[in-house]
Amino acid sequence: MSGPSGLGRSADLALAERDRGIPALACLLDDDGLSALLGEAVRVTRIRYKPGTSVLAAFIRSDGGPGQHGWATARGAGYGRKLYDRDRDSARTDAGTRLLPLGPGTPETVVAVGGVEDDWRLRRALSWLRRHGLEQLRAANCPPSEVRVLRYKPERRLVTEIPSASGPIIVKTAARPWPPGLEPAVRARLAALGVPLLPELANESCARHGISASPRWGDGDLGDGAGSEADDGGAAGTASYRAGAALAALHQVRLPPSPPQRPAVPVATGLIDDGAFARQLSAVEAMVAAVFPELEGLAMRVRTTLLERLGMGGGQPPVLAHGDFSPDQVLVAGEGIRFIDFDRMTLAEPEADIGSFAAAEQIMARTRGAAGDGCSRTRHLTAGYQNASGSVSPGRVELWAACRMFSSCIEPFRDRRPDWPEDMGWQLERAMELAA
Repeated sequence: MSGPSGLGRSADLALAERDRGIPALACLLDDDGLSALLGEAVRVTRIRYKPGTSVLAAFIRSDGGPGQHGWATARGAGYGRKLYDRDRDSARTDAGTRLLPLGPGTPETVVAVGGVEDDWRLRRALSWLRRHGLEQLRAANCPPSEVRVLRYKPERRLVTEIPSASGPIIVKTAARPWPPGLEPAVRARLAALGVPLLPELANESCARHGISASPRWGDGDLGDGAGSEADDGGAAGTASYRAGAALAALHQVRLPPSPPQRPAVPVATGLIDDGAFARQLSAVEAMVAAVFPELEGLAMRVRTTLLERLGMGGGQPPVLAHGDFSPDQVLVAGEGIRFIDFDRMTLAEPEADIGSFAAAEQIMARTRGAAGDGCSRTRHLTAGYQNASGSVSPGRVELWAACRMFSSCIEPFRDRRPDWPEDMGWQLERAMELAA
């Protein structure tokens, strides 16, 4: 088995042994196993796993070039029929999905495999993009070989870089479009507040199909090289400071304090559910228990502490928040910045965005083995925020950083990091430190 090794490999094998309801689980967690099934060398880059129900893997072909990204999925016992139904539907639209038998010992188990263009949740939008959208984006003559995949999460979103008449553009195709008219209204509101945004190139027709686009801008993002002590000054420090001031502008919309047990409310969907936050934390704990039971007790303690601390109230009135704020959501060109990805905008305490950024920076620093404490950008961001808007509670920032650490502790498993159980354990322990 390649991919995860050591503790990660052992944990993958143990997980597949526990969840025999998905016979193909071991194969889709393993680079070598999936490569043997496909008859070509691939590397698994992302996993979405529902215990006892399904597993979905994104992979990259080792030979590179166009079409190198793909997906493979399998269902548990009693769910396999959905694969056949989906495949017939795909055939009617000339998609290239294949159904491969797992092996002679499991004749009823099949693995569905396809390329990005065959993605069951994205293929209609991608087909529309090829037939109509690229022309509207002035990229109609772009050969497929020049399309570069930047990020791909099967059945969720695809981000590509595409040449156009006016220069390279970044095109995002999402499985769930914004409600009609909402995204332009949100962008107009953000621009009025002075939040630095990229120009939106996609028109209303594109938006209805879940497609957005903007010019390629900048030299990278604030996550590049996160955690180095050298970042305490220079352009990176200045850009982080300016990001803090821009975040303060975003937070200008304030509302009456939210009731206890409801620290965040999704804006894009308009849903208000007092128990949603508690259910989200419980879902994280349940997933930890499923993929690595040794950490279940720690996950339970973190969840309980977060609910107690956040349920006590004491925070500032909720503001319009980014909802998924992190260093890689801030593009940088010298000392200039632009914010991106507002899909998870919420109403939350101001410290929620800052804490999210702080946790993400620390995770990036640890993953990359960077020197320092992994907080240099957060310090500059906080200084810029405070100078622009006033006080920030360090205790609340740490509490929300703990929440981000806990909520994202499954990501090492999903991202197929070699020692994902160790990384998951570190995030849970760090979340406990911050929440205590």
